[in-house]
Amino acid sequence: MAIRKRRAYYAANLSLAGPMHRHPTRIRGRQGITVLALVLLVVAVIVAIVLLTRYYPI
Repeated sequence: MAIRKRRAYYAANLSLAGPMHRHPTRIRGRQGITVLALVLLVVAVIVAIVLLTRYYPI
């Protein structure tokens, strides 16, 4: 566990220092994809609600 923490801390320091390494970029990419997916999901839900209320007035 200590080694993992140390590795994560080391990777974070390197990414802050400047040189880009695989680990931080991979995490950032995943976060970006998940955020994008969440936004798309919210938009889809809103569009579905609007369409439903337009065609089937509740």
